[in-house]
Amino acid sequence: MSQLKIIAFSIVSFTLFTASAQSIKVCQRSSAVKTAIEGALNKTCDQITTEDLKSVKSLNISYTNVQTLEKSDLAGLTQLQSLFLFADNIPSLPVDLFQGLNSLKALYIYDDQLASLPENIFQGLTSLEELYLFKNQFTQLPEGLFRGLVSLQILDIGYNQIDSLPENIFQDLKSLRILNLGPNHLTTLPEKLLHHLAALEDVFINHNRIQEISEGTFASPNFSSTSRVSLRGNPLSEATVKMLESQLAGRLDY
Repeated sequence: MSQLKIIAFSIVSFTLFTASAQSIKVCQRSSAVKTAIEGALNKTCDQITTEDLKSVKSLNISYTNVQTLEKSDLAGLTQLQSLFLFADNIPSLPVDLFQGLNSLKALYIYDDQLASLPENIFQGLTSLEELYLFKNQFTQLPEGLFRGLVSLQILDIGYNQIDSLPENIFQDLKSLRILNLGPNHLTTLPEKLLHHLAALEDVFINHNRIQEISEGTFASPNFSSTSRVSLRGNPLSEATVKMLESQLAGRLDY
């Protein structure tokens, strides 16, 4: 066999080996994830290559009762822009699950059974614009959960059981336009909770248990002067309502 033929044979063999190795990895992923990837590409797992994975823009792993996900389940989906993980009864997520999804723009993790999230689970998702975490079982969220999400525009953590929030949990969300905090079990708002949200247009804090709000909560110069605040369904004191009506000048919904 000539040297050129040997080189050509080696290249073909390496390409087939690489594709086969990647296919094996897809076939070995959690059943619901494997099925979702197969559906997105219209191929069986043994046919899927690395380049195929890079072509997936949207992945729906919802209503599957998957319950458990492995940290490598989403590996290779580097161009993924939308990921749906709702109504799956998932009790927990591995901290590295979203690692490498640098193109992700919208993430839907709602109507599951999550009671907590690892603090660094969203680390590196700098392109993320929409994050939906409502209808879970959260009572607390770690202070660094949203750290680095500089492109985030919509955040929904409503319909949980959150009773308090760390004061600096939203400090990196400079692009946030819409924030939903209700319904939850909040009894108070840290005074500087919203002070970093210069782009905020609407904040919904409806149906919590808040009676008093500090005068400085909505008074920061960084808090948008056009932001609308909804506090319906809270047992606010009369003095608090009067203060907010004066301070927010027609931008209060109560």
